[in-house]
Amino acid sequence: MEGAAAGAGDRLMDLTSRDGDWFLDELCSMSGNVIQFLHMLKLNTEVGSIDKFPSLHQALTATHSVYISLHELNLNFRTIILPEALKTIQSQDTSVCGALETLEKILSEVGQPLDKLVAQLEMLHRNAIMGIENENMETLHVVRKMQQQFMSLVEGTESEATEMTSGQMLLMGFNGLFTQLDNEFAELLEAFDALRVPDVWRKVDAVRDAKSMQLSSFSMSTQGMLSSMFFVKRLQAMQEFFHMCTQFAATLQGLEGGSCYDDEQMSKPIKKFIAEYVRKQVIGFPSQILGYILCVLVNSLGVNVTAEIELKDVGAESKMPLEELCKKAVDTCLRNRQFQHTDFTRAGALTTSQDTAWRRHDLARRLDSNIEFVKASLQRAQLQLARLQWLHEDVFVQAGRHHNQMVMPNRATIMSEMRKSMQSLVGPETTLMACQARYSISESSILQRLRWAAGANPSLNLALQQFEEASAFRKQVCEDEIKWSQEIVNLCQGILHMEALRTRTPEAVSSDTGFITLMSKCSESCMIAASASSSVSELEVLLVSSWPPAEDQLMDSQWLQGALSDITDQVAEVKKKVISLKSDLETAKDEIRSEVQNIRSALTVHHKLMSDIRTILKSMAKQEEQEYGEQVLPGGIRQYLNLYKNFSENFTTALKMVISDDITKDGMSEASALLSDLKNQVTEIYDDLVNLAPPLLTSVDGTSDSDPMNFATALKKPIESKDMASPAIKPLLLHQKDLLMNTPPGSPQSGLLAKLATPSMKKIDKITRDPRTGKAIQERNSYAVGVWRRVKMKLDGRDPDINKRLSVAEQVDNVIKEATSTDNLAVLYEGWTPWV
Repeated sequence: MEGAAAGAGDRLMDLTSRDGDWFLDELCSMSGNVIQFLHMLKLNTEVGSIDKFPSLHQALTATHSVYISLHELNLNFRTIILPEALKTIQSQDTSVCGALETLEKILSEVGQPLDKLVAQLEMLHRNAIMGIENENMETLHVVRKMQQQFMSLVEGTESEATEMTSGQMLLMGFNGLFTQLDNEFAELLEAFDALRVPDVWRKVDAVRDAKSMQLSSFSMSTQGMLSSMFFVKRLQAMQEFFHMCTQFAATLQGLEGGSCYDDEQMSKPIKKFIAEYVRKQVIGFPSQILGYILCVLVNSLGVNVTAEIELKDVGAESKMPLEELCKKAVDTCLRNRQFQHTDFTRAGALTTSQDTAWRRHDLARRLDSNIEFVKASLQRAQLQLARLQWLHEDVFVQAGRHHNQMVMPNRATIMSEMRKSMQSLVGPETTLMACQARYSISESSILQRLRWAAGANPSLNLALQQFEEASAFRKQVCEDEIKWSQEIVNLCQGILHMEALRTRTPEAVSSDTGFITLMSKCSESCMIAASASSSVSELEVLLVSSWPPAEDQLMDSQWLQGALSDITDQVAEVKKKVISLKSDLETAKDEIRSEVQNIRSALTVHHKLMSDIRTILKSMAKQEEQEYGEQVLPGGIRQYLNLYKNFSENFTTALKMVISDDITKDGMSEASALLSDLKNQVTEIYDDLVNLAPPLLTSVDGTSDSDPMNFATALKKPIESKDMASPAIKPLLLHQKDLLMNTPPGSPQSGLLAKLATPSMKKIDKITRDPRTGKAIQERNSYAVGVWRRVKMKLDGRDPDINKRLSVAEQVDNVIKEATSTDNLAVLYEGWTPWV
């Protein structure tokens, strides 16, 4: 079979056996047969101990692994890559489409067709075999760059390493088939290089003929070129396959430029790659290794193969027939009575039986594989046909085409089943919501009781935490299921609605007719608007929006008269409101002026009163400035004077704004805000003034030195002059004496300071005394007396019944009965959890 494959040349892809099997299936079957035979021979004889046999057997196993990898490449492509690529490309998966666009961009950046690039690599390989120096090595650099870009596309960036996209998985799975093949072939080369056989054995005709079938040289200088060449052919096969998938998807979608392909046509790029790989890489290795194995076996039977080759005149062909060596070995064994002729005949019959059994077993295996593949192809074809039948059912019906029997799922049946399933999903929704509401109420009650119990018994905190976690998990699961259910219902409704409008149903015909009518009216309106030259002003738009015409009413003079009458009535009503508002405004102005006059009278009195103490306040401010410098103390005299100054100025400004003739909304808002601030500052002005004087309260009234004091409280309380000066005027108290001595008798300061220096009044005695003896009488607390009496009754044993005195044992029994009484336990507070 290898000779036929080598002779087929470029037509190897179309080569089949006499039974119609593809050449690769036949090669895999023959290789598996040989491996099975050697395995049986190794188990039942001692050939494993023969020199050079283990390494040769390992090399032959490596060649079989290469054939198996080629077979798996073809099989996995047709069963995994082909269906997945068709599905993702037809569904227009964004990641797959993006990956294919990136791959196409990488191949287009080469700047030349891939066939030309492969020809250049073959030229480099040929020159390397012939010993001609290759001056132009730029092609290899281009291929290395393509490899790097392709691997970055397959593996993705570091940020995408955690989760692969559909496009990356498709390319990685496709590329993994080729990578496995490269690894198996590398092991074959390693095992073949490790063989140590005499050089004269290469003159054996089987080995020599197998060597002549090899088209490539596998030296250190050529292996890189061969690897680059088949990498380019790998990308070429991928590109051709994805192009066919894209064209097939375009055909199914009804787009131009598409073509229909079957599975055999889509598999041609991969078959072409496999044929090239076998012809230029694998052919020759199995025959050479088998020739060496036969030489080892012949040598072990007593025939010196090396001597026979050297003694024989090889002639012009310079090769030794392997068949002659085998006959000589058989004759030698028969002559030496190592086995009889009957044994030889029996061995031949057993070998033939084993070969027949193996072929039958392998044929059954291949038939099973082909059946599975055909079933998968049939399923895809049925789905594609059903899709085409569903999309163009109306066209087929109008053309008189009958329904195709291969379309297993009928559209009407599927729609009916979908509608029933959707209704069965929506039906229990109300009952489920009611159950969920009851469950939530019960769960809240349980949770509240657990929290009460955990408050009394901390060991229940773990159970409470677990219950809360389980409750949150159940809620999340329920929410997710409701969300998914709603999404499924919406999707089914959308599909049913689309199918109802897409097909020739009465509803779809009515909808199409209405849509066409609407489009006709829209077109007519556009034509009328384009032919009209008049324009509408903003005032007219406002008029129409304020008085829209009724349905089927024309915008004529009658409508304009009605709008004018409505506008006239509204204007008259507005004028009446304006006159009423002006009258109210004048009345409010008069009231405000009257109130302002009263405020000014009160303000005049206030200024007259403040003039009595303004001089002393200024003196105190100067004294404070001398002692503390320019810094204004918080709560000091100078801070108060500044606050009072701002208060007076704002008060005057506010009164002017209120009685001003120029009334505006912003001005009144500003005046109202200013008056509100002044109202809040009035209490602060008077309270701060009182705080500047010595404290006016005594401790007898039940108020401490630190209690806050306001102006109203200060007016109602007597003055005291202990060492309780206000913090703001403590520095001034040290100089009160000097101020009294240096102040004229008739000045306001003298009167105020005299009052400040007046001794405080006597404390008010509130203690109750005996009128006869004058001693203080201690008042008793009635509640404390009641508690004392109850304790005394318990100690005397008269607690339940005051008329009967109980013993200690009787008192204990009575307490236990009360503690275990059902009536008492029933009225306990639930939060105490007495049952824990």
